[in-house]
Amino acid sequence: MDRRQIATKLVMDVLGGINTSSFNHRLALQKTIYILQTAGVNLGYRYSWYLRGPYSRELAADAYSIREELDATFDESEGWKLDDQSTNTVERLKPSLTETPREFNGSLSKWLEVLASVLFLIHTEKTLDKSPPAIKLKLDSFNKQFSESEIQLAMNTLSDVSLI
Repeated sequence: MDRRQIATKLVMDVLGGINTSSFNHRLALQKTIYILQTAGVNLGYRYSWYLRGPYSRELAADAYSIREELDATFDESEGWKLDDQSTNTVERLKPSLTETPREFNGSLSKWLEVLASVLFLIHTEKTLDKSPPAIKLKLDSFNKQFSESEIQLAMNTLSDVSLI
């Protein structure tokens, strides 16, 4: 594993580990890392908008590599640790990234998708009007069918953790 992969693995260990076994797990990983990077955990992944919101090709490749290495050999991240600031940021955001609001009926991947999508639109200034109706309109243009109440919940959560 290279340094970026080790750091990614260490971050995900705090949140329960890296799981690439299903599309929803991979989607959740993409959105989690995007949110953490926006919060200041510098892992070096570049993101662009894709079908399900912010996406990094490099992260997708790294996630499979990490999972493959962990399944085949020893854990190269042993002896490494995250810097204090990154650890604190991950711990501070952990509840928002691992607990699904009841409005999402247990779908953590959908929750993370709306969180990351709203954050991406605001952070990259793809929408200048930061109201839930304006964000919904922009997301609708990308074929994202989130309700205004889901968007408002995401915005409240992002505001509560000082990301917007």
